[in-house]
Amino acid sequence: MGGTSTGAAESGIGRPSILMVEDGDGAGQTLVRGLTDRYSLHVVKDTDEARERLRIRYADVVLLELNSPARHAPGFEFLDHLRAEYPEIPVLLLSARPEAATIVRAMKLGATGYVTLDAGAAELELNLRTAQELRASRIRVQLRGDGEEASIVGNSPAISALRMELKRLAAVERPLLLTGEVGTGKELFARALHAHGPHPDEPFVVVNCAAFTPALLEQELFGNERGAFEGAQRRRIGRFQEAGQGTLYLDEIAKMSLETQTKLQLALSSGRFRPLGTRQEVPLRARVIVGSSRDLVREAREGRFHNVLLFTLRALELRIPPLRERMEDLEPLTHHLIFRKAQEMKLPVPTLEVAALKKLQRQSWPGNVRELATVIENALVHLDGNSLSPKCFKLLDCGGYEGLGYHEAKAQADEGFRLAYYKSLLQVTRGNMAEMMAISGLPRQTIHRHLVDLGLKRKDFKRR
Repeated sequence: MGGTSTGAAESGIGRPSILMVEDGDGAGQTLVRGLTDRYSLHVVKDTDEARERLRIRYADVVLLELNSPARHAPGFEFLDHLRAEYPEIPVLLLSARPEAATIVRAMKLGATGYVTLDAGAAELELNLRTAQELRASRIRVQLRGDGEEASIVGNSPAISALRMELKRLAAVERPLLLTGEVGTGKELFARALHAHGPHPDEPFVVVNCAAFTPALLEQELFGNERGAFEGAQRRRIGRFQEAGQGTLYLDEIAKMSLETQTKLQLALSSGRFRPLGTRQEVPLRARVIVGSSRDLVREAREGRFHNVLLFTLRALELRIPPLRERMEDLEPLTHHLIFRKAQEMKLPVPTLEVAALKKLQRQSWPGNVRELATVIENALVHLDGNSLSPKCFKLLDCGGYEGLGYHEAKAQADEGFRLAYYKSLLQVTRGNMAEMMAISGLPRQTIHRHLVDLGLKRKDFKRR
């Protein structure tokens, strides 16, 4: 069957194209046969024919079957060739009994994952979707050429509309407000605005306003001259200047003091600002994007946010929808995050079982994409095998009131809620106290007391 298409698969316009390099016994074709109605599949008998095929027709994914040890050397050479000539094409290994040494070497040469021949067609398709998402993100990174990924994953109506609006607003060099719940990915959207803007090669600078006291935040943003205040022993460049003609992203703007808000408004309206301790004005060349998980209209109404600054920021505004409003994006997001987290942790990319995906789809995700990423990272830490099963994912469960009286059940529920809430809060913030305060609205002392009562430690949730 080498050199021919499977059935009429290639006649379908718009289908993802798969190039399969078989290992001679036809076992791999049996696995992929059920996908030919959704994919354009072409099978070749060896890597030489695969190279020729790629010269005349592109492929979205390559399936490389390695069963016979005699085929390993040509297979590894082919992987090296793909990495050099087609770095954006993901490669999945197919093998009946993959050896650990073979997998490790293939991963080092650029393979993105592997599937055993006894896997079902559904699991193979999940891996193919992951590979396609990886290819799309790789192409976006290459087009940007700056080495940082600012891809926005998902094709739901909400995200599709937001992606179009984002590209339109990227060219408008005016202040912009990003609103959305904690964990929705506001910083990612800010990065995308920067990447598609007129100065993508300039710096992208992030400041979390909730992480600074008012005095320290002013120093951080505006900079200071030597001797501007007690302890200022040297001149310091602020983030406004550091961003150059790039982008300054101010996260959790509602946590900024009213005094600093006033100075920010003056800088945005005049296009100039003064570092602390000097009368000399400095041009503000960077685009300022701010993010908020709080309702700024309500904050202004209650006197905690500057009205004029609110009017300035709301001239251009993008709302990032929570994950529960775009659940059709959960599947591609999950595959995308599994690949990214596995790469960060230097692990082979595991398969995702269908039952595990369904378990994730039943959750409400109050912590949004950040919570999903944390759950996936935790699953990879506890991975035992080649696939992520439902038991790998530790999700919150507040049931178990059978046989209890109302008051006893209520007391258990209250305690269970506190434990579940703080675990979720710690996971979402990775133990960052400033972010915990911003999200919960509780003072530091109360959070600390609750954590001690529950036996939880912030250091256990920090990034590994």
